[in-house]
Amino acid sequence: MKKTIHLLTAGCVSALLISGHAYAQDTRNQDAVAGAQTANAHSLVPASNGSFANAAAASTAGVQALKDFKGRFKDGRDEQWYPLKTGFEVSFKQEGYVNRAFYDKKGRWQGALTFCNEDGLPRDIRAIVKVSYWDFAITVVEIAEIPDHKVYFVHLEDKQRIIIVRVSEEGEMDVQTELSKPS
Repeated sequence: MKKTIHLLTAGCVSALLISGHAYAQDTRNQDAVAGAQTANAHSLVPASNGSFANAAAASTAGVQALKDFKGRFKDGRDEQWYPLKTGFEVSFKQEGYVNRAFYDKKGRWQGALTFCNEDGLPRDIRAIVKVSYWDFAITVVEIAEIPDHKVYFVHLEDKQRIIIVRVSEEGEMDVQTELSKPS
C-alpha cells in the first residue's frame, strides 16, 4: 500500500514539476496545462450521453469504470479518458482543479489524485497541520487515495519558505519538501 501511495505521489509531484507551476490555485495555469494535455495526448472523450465516443474506447474503458467515475466524482466535469498499459486514466475538472482517477483494465478503480483548497481538507487533518504551522498559509491540498487509504499533501507558504507536508489518515505528519524563497 505504501508503494502505491509513493507511486501516486511521484506522479503528482512529477506533473507539478513538468508543468512548471507550483501554485495549483491559479486556475488559469491549470486550464492551460489541461488544454496542452488534451492537445498532445490521444484522449478518449466521453460523449454527452455519458458513454464513450467510439466503440474501441468502450471496450477499453468498460461500463464499470464509467459508472464508478460518475458515482465517485459527481461534481467532475470535462473528463478526458487516456489509455495506459495497466488500464486507463481519467482527467477531469472539479472545483476549478484538474484531478485524475486511475482504473485497471477491468474497469476497477485503483486510486485518485485530487486537488483542492484548504476547505477540502478534513478538520482533524487541518488541525494537525496548523498546530505546527499556524503562521503558514495553506495554498493547495493534494489527496492521494487508493482503496481504503488516503494521504494528504499540504502545501504551506510564508514569506520565507514553501513547505509540503504529508499527513496520513492516522494523523502522522512529516515534511516532504522544504524550499527557501529567494530574497
